[in-house]
Amino acid sequence: FPSHDTEIQWDGKNLDDVIAFCQVGPINQGSDFKLKVCSPEGRIFEINRLDWIIKYPNSGWLDHVCSPQVFEAKYEAVK
Repeated sequence: FPSHDTEIQWDGKNLDDVIAFCQVGPINQGSDFKLKVCSPEGRIFEINRLDWIIKYPNSGWLDHVCSPQVFEAKYEAVK
């Protein structure tokens, strides 16, 4: 998978890690473990539990969110 500085998975328990990774705030968490994140450029991301949050590798800005199934199909594991 991509290096750990360009993605993180929201597992429903790692809110502090997601906040640090996204470097934005506030992050709104619903009772159903969904997050809403506003990026520095003003884009709103809705993140479901187990989704992956992806950053642009060079800028550190949030790029997109994808489901675990799409993430595993799209990215190869790095050995």
